[in-house]
Amino acid sequence: MKTIFNILRANGSSLGFAIALTALPLLFSGTVGYLAIQYEGVIRAFEWHQWLILGAVSAITMAFALTPTTLIALISGYLLGWTALFTVIPAYLIASVICYFVARKIDGGNFIQSLSDHPQAQMILRRLKHQELTLVILTKLSPVLPFAVSNVLLALAGAKLRPFFWGAFIGMMPRTLMVIYVGIQANHLSVLLDDPFSGWQQWAILGLIIISVLGLSKMISNAISNENIQ
Repeated sequence: MKTIFNILRANGSSLGFAIALTALPLLFSGTVGYLAIQYEGVIRAFEWHQWLILGAVSAITMAFALTPTTLIALISGYLLGWTALFTVIPAYLIASVICYFVARKIDGGNFIQSLSDHPQAQMILRRLKHQELTLVILTKLSPVLPFAVSNVLLALAGAKLRPFFWGAFIGMMPRTLMVIYVGIQANHLSVLLDDPFSGWQQWAILGLIIISVLGLSKMISNAISNENIQ
């Protein structure tokens, strides 16, 4: 416990950034939903270049947790159908990369340095990085961990950009497809935003959470076991 406290204390700025990214979606999601409902007709009339601009803006807002990724996917699916994949997925990936670099800039390598007095933690982290792509996929698969927070944690852990990028793409694809499909099936935007998931969607989300938790637990357990063997 003391070790964990010391690591957290040594990474105060990064921890504060992660906490802020957890709270911000709660503050802004209601506003975004309200605007989408009020101006639904205007948004539906957008030309392709306006959708590209909106996608670029949403990438920035998602990177800094001003808009939840699920909300963007729901609204996009409702308004665009499966065409939303061509705006949502690039926006997701751009947001992930932006958040990744901002987190690394704020951290400045401090997190890895803070582990210098904890060789066991360093060894476990190194072993986890041997399966970096799988680690990113499992982290991104779960809807529980907020999008921006997962980006920050992976960046702080020293994930390399290429496995981070492709892991984010693969890991977020299942729930992205599901959320867009839910948006497509909705008849009214207000009803969709009030209660987006029910029935099989809840079971699907639970399944993703279970796969993510079991997979990450197995990886961490193996890393600890291998470290103890050494």
